[in-house]
Amino acid sequence: MLPKVEKPSQLNLVEGLDKEKKIKRKRLVVAGLLMVTAGLSLGFWGYRKIKPILSGGIKSKREAVTEEIKIRYDPEKEIDKIIKNNQERWYFYVKSEDYVWSRNFSGINVEEARRELGEIKTGESRLKEGLPRGIKIQEKMAEGGDGWELRALVTVPNKEVLMVIGVMETGEREKTRALIPSLGQVLYWAGIQN
Repeated sequence: MLPKVEKPSQLNLVEGLDKEKKIKRKRLVVAGLLMVTAGLSLGFWGYRKIKPILSGGIKSKREAVTEEIKIRYDPEKEIDKIIKNNQERWYFYVKSEDYVWSRNFSGINVEEARRELGEIKTGESRLKEGLPRGIKIQEKMAEGGDGWELRALVTVPNKEVLMVIGVMETGEREKTRALIPSLGQVLYWAGIQN
């Protein structure tokens, strides 16, 4: 029999080519990933630089909707929906840092009312039902004859809203008190949104 001829050098050559291909492929993958990363970084940097130029004249959908709400929100209409009878006996006042609205209101010393309400501890509130959770409500209720007046200082981060809701001699004290949460909600949103 003839002795078998082995070709060890040829096998090593194939293995060497496979190793070189694998190394080359890994290098290409790493280089490709680096190029993609650099390209994305450059793209985001460019977007950040161009965004202020583009946003100067273009409003986002959220800004447009917020502006539309501010224009359309009218506490007068909302209150008319809640109070059907004896509207002339009701009076309202709302004040935030850049908004003041009143109806049938004779006036109070705003700073004195704010100071007075600021001394009251936050506790049970008649307004709590109609307002969002997590806000601080300090209120004072005054009653006389058949009427009543509610003064409240509502504090949210970065804003304070002073509200006065009152009614004069309607003879329906319990019915009018039941409207406090709804009316407080209208005045709160007027003070916050406008």
